[in-house]
Amino acid sequence: MSSKCVFITFYSEPIEAFLTSVFRILDVFDCNSIAIFTSEGRVDEAKRIIDLVRSYIPNGIDLHIYPDFPLPNNLDSFDNLVNKIYEKLSNVSSKDVAIVAVYTGSRIEVSATVLAVSRIRENTVLVYTPFFWGPWSSLFYPFTPKPLEPLVILHPDAESVKNLVKQSNKQYVPNILSNLGNKVSELLSEIGKQLSILRKRTSYEQYKMNLHYAYSTMLYPVDVMCSKIRVSIHVDGSEKLSAEARDYCSTKDVVEIVDGLGKGFIKLRESGSIDSDRLNALDLLFKFSSILTLAVEECSYGCSDNKDLLFIDALRTIGGSDSILVDTNVLYASLHTQLYEHRVERIKVPLCAYVELLKHRTHYRENYEKLRSEIALLVLDEVKTIGIPLDSNASQQPCEVGMALARDAIAVTADRHAYTDLFKHLNVKAILVSPKPIKSIRFIYREDMRRISYAYYALAQLKALTSYTPIEKILQNMKINIEFKQIHDKQ
Repeated sequence: MSSKCVFITFYSEPIEAFLTSVFRILDVFDCNSIAIFTSEGRVDEAKRIIDLVRSYIPNGIDLHIYPDFPLPNNLDSFDNLVNKIYEKLSNVSSKDVAIVAVYTGSRIEVSATVLAVSRIRENTVLVYTPFFWGPWSSLFYPFTPKPLEPLVILHPDAESVKNLVKQSNKQYVPNILSNLGNKVSELLSEIGKQLSILRKRTSYEQYKMNLHYAYSTMLYPVDVMCSKIRVSIHVDGSEKLSAEARDYCSTKDVVEIVDGLGKGFIKLRESGSIDSDRLNALDLLFKFSSILTLAVEECSYGCSDNKDLLFIDALRTIGGSDSILVDTNVLYASLHTQLYEHRVERIKVPLCAYVELLKHRTHYRENYEKLRSEIALLVLDEVKTIGIPLDSNASQQPCEVGMALARDAIAVTADRHAYTDLFKHLNVKAILVSPKPIKSIRFIYREDMRRISYAYYALAQLKALTSYTPIEKILQNMKINIEFKQIHDKQ
């Protein structure tokens, strides 16, 4: 094959999958031209998004838009769509190798592209870029984990395209974005995605983790091995907990490290070897980062089959129109992470919980309370950014009482005493939730893929929290150190 290539793809929704495919392809293959096909009816939207792409590709790469394709939702035009793609592919790829990319998007566009490529075959490389959703929805590479977006060569094979792969020092996406920093939110806002303080930090930390740990091209299956990552927790200079992933690009290893951290912390909590102030601080960080993931423990009104089910998955099985009121402890247990995957409109924050968060934000004395104050600020920002409505009817304090007295509502708490002694005693519809290690969680669909997505997100979110300057200073004062370490050996 020639060492020159033209990159060809079809603009389609979802936008984050399209952008991920574009940036991953350009990160790996040394193409000097880009051709983007756009169907009728999407021209204006496509041009806006493609202009975003244009601003992040290096000088010297030509970008062409072909906006005259039939609408993919018109099945009568399917043959016409295939023929149109075939015609363009033949013209565009007549001299150089064509890197044709398909990704998670319109099935009709993907099918038409694959059929068109099958007619040409010679000098054509067909690449598929998967996208693992979960809490990564609405984000895109390089702010999503590279290991979740390997380039899969569908034709001819990975070995045959090695000569088209860039040298590692020519991978321009990291270089172009290396000074991005706080501009992450501005870049994402250009595609209509508003970010909270923590989500912006998590996105940027994931970008840096891609650089530090995922140096592989992730060209499956020939180059998919990366560095070892070790996470350790030290208190007073003594290591209390650690876990390793032998290969950051191994999804199995990353699930194991997150599960190991969760289970290890539970043992540490039960051992009593750390004073309560610092134990509470670590407990809050492990829950809010979703290292310990929110799942159903028990239900008071005939939904016992939901035990260990991911909280938002359990809500999918609950019918009716009742509001779902979440206690303060549920908000501190990383509810926001699950809402990024699936926004549940029935979830509301009772006014009593909102007031409690404000109190935690403004009233603090000890180090743990200072940490909780910073986390409360992040929770309040998540509530605002996600747009979780307040329920002003549940205003009585303590908040468990306010939730119990609310009408037409389901109370959700992580406090077993409140669940047993109050909600069940008063016959209130209630769900008891509990943060659990990731491998203990059940999912109602795409279990393996979603578990992997949540594991990578938990690692990035923990890194984002512990590197956040206000939290970092508090942890230093408490003599707590949570360290992420890169290990280059692959033994």
